[in-house]
Amino acid sequence: MEAGLELLGDCFLSLSVTSNSTMEENTRQYHYALTGDPDEADHAYHYSPEVAQTLSSCHKLVQRSNPKVLPRLIKLIKKYPRVPALQNYLSVYYEQLGNHKKAVEINKKIVQKFPDYLMAKINLANEYITKQEYDEVPSVLGEALDLQSLYPDRRVFHYNEFVPYMQVVMRYFFATEQIPAVTSRMPMLRELLGKDHELMEWIGYQLQVHLAFPSGGSEDSSIYEEREYDTSLATTVAPAYKHPEVAKLTEQSLDEAEEHFPAILQLPRETLVADLQTMLKDAIRRYPYWQDQMEEYEIDFPMSAILLLMELEEDACLEILLDHLRQGRVFLDDWYGDFITEEYWRFLYPAGKRRVSDLVDFLQEPNLHVFARLAVAATLNQIAVHDDARWEEVKGAYRDVMTYYLNHQEDKVNLCDPEFCGFLTIEVVIFDDEEIIALTRRFYEEELCHPEFDGGFAERMKEFKNPQVRGSEKRKLPATTAVANAQRLIAGWYRN
Repeated sequence: MEAGLELLGDCFLSLSVTSNSTMEENTRQYHYALTGDPDEADHAYHYSPEVAQTLSSCHKLVQRSNPKVLPRLIKLIKKYPRVPALQNYLSVYYEQLGNHKKAVEINKKIVQKFPDYLMAKINLANEYITKQEYDEVPSVLGEALDLQSLYPDRRVFHYNEFVPYMQVVMRYFFATEQIPAVTSRMPMLRELLGKDHELMEWIGYQLQVHLAFPSGGSEDSSIYEEREYDTSLATTVAPAYKHPEVAKLTEQSLDEAEEHFPAILQLPRETLVADLQTMLKDAIRRYPYWQDQMEEYEIDFPMSAILLLMELEEDACLEILLDHLRQGRVFLDDWYGDFITEEYWRFLYPAGKRRVSDLVDFLQEPNLHVFARLAVAATLNQIAVHDDARWEEVKGAYRDVMTYYLNHQEDKVNLCDPEFCGFLTIEVVIFDDEEIIALTRRFYEEELCHPEFDGGFAERMKEFKNPQVRGSEKRKLPATTAVANAQRLIAGWYRN
């Protein structure tokens, strides 16, 4: 089931999890629900629509370290003294500025004033882990390291409570070398969040490091080299747009822009498509300029351009979207954040479903960021599960990709990223195909990924033979209109 991605704001997901943590000798069952609607979560901090909108706006400003948010937060905290999220944003803001002492000081006050506020507990637990005071962590997060043990009277949790809580729990397990506790929780997390969720990618990478380099491994242990933003493309020259309505998008956040989408879509198609493509290219060419602007303003125009091109069903935009994926981790974080793992496949899908060979070629390019490759692999999977006529085509494409990696497995610097190779073996389990199974076995045996990655080949075989895997992989396709897609993305920005 692909819960955390498709149930936002609509319904609940019942959770019954068996945990075999090394912290517990007995198996326990947890029964609670996860929701994407802040009003459905049964915590003590429910806010009016006015406060919720304020929190959403402040969250984006804090994430971009916008200096204008500081006086605004101070004023809002005085106005809403019983809203701990505002004080949490103030702590996060100081942390992002590098003032760790101030951030910790504010968080301690939040814990004292709001002892049940989860985000402050998570920040405190992270502080203990950073200081290697590991014995303090269970007292903050709950001895069983599960939300239900921490909040026994609660039955409904928001995804934006569940995900950061599980991340700090996993960070604690990695720090204390409790790898079995990590792997025992991965099937539950993959079911709830989907295997392409950012938390799953982070856990997979940490597993690679800790399994290959126990007791002290680090990011520096990998020899794979990811490409960065291509500075040779940079320019300071602003592009010329044929339509001022399109040019205006560069000054608007997505929630400001979406109300203008219907009028923009009435512009002449040929010149509109050209303007939108120019805009996406400008996100690359003037990226250093836009980086500076992000410190002052909310800038979402690449997503506005993409959503409009999706409604126009413009295949020519695929190469530009792939060019964005070629620009490295920092570029993708700045423009897309978490959406790179959760949403980018939807951007690729309308054009990608007609150009599978281009997606395959991309997966064979060198030095790509793991999230870039996984976004393309997720697109391939959705093409297969949504169109039975394409099933064999996509299966053959994966055979080609896996064979290519095996034939070039000596290139550990430029091609064979062990993190992506591990996740690739998870992507292909929807195909109960003897040749793909054999290729997957070779990935583990010849150590393109660590032999014990996410349970190893034995776990992959269980998934290959599970008839429910194919159905659980299917996700909701993008909406047909730019407005509907924008509204879903905007709703996803809400944070507790």
